[in-house]
Amino acid sequence: MVKIIQNNCNSFPKFGKDAPWLWRPNFQDINSDLLAVCLLEDELNKRYTMLKSVKVLNIDNYNSIAAEPIPHIAVVFKNSNDLIGDKELKSLFESTCQRIVAMGKAVGIYLVFGLI
Repeated sequence: MVKIIQNNCNSFPKFGKDAPWLWRPNFQDINSDLLAVCLLEDELNKRYTMLKSVKVLNIDNYNSIAAEPIPHIAVVFKNSNDLIGDKELKSLFESTCQRIVAMGKAVGIYLVFGLI
């Protein structure tokens, strides 16, 4: 199963905010983008703790033995060039995204960027 969030809610208008495949409601500005990335980093840390507790290296191994599988999460930043405003916020956003990209695959977290 894959859960998705993205930064442009106009792409999913007919499904609404409570679609079962949405991990979190869509986000639409730099503040909610940063919040989403921070929540995702928390989720990344939580998942690594879960994997470590059962001594497995990735989400697929965890899901094969877990009573409740963990869904994969794909975060789509459709208009990521809109995030280039404030230098301090941009730096925080970029460093957090770099960490998630580097460590996310093992725990089923993926970032997709468009229009950078």
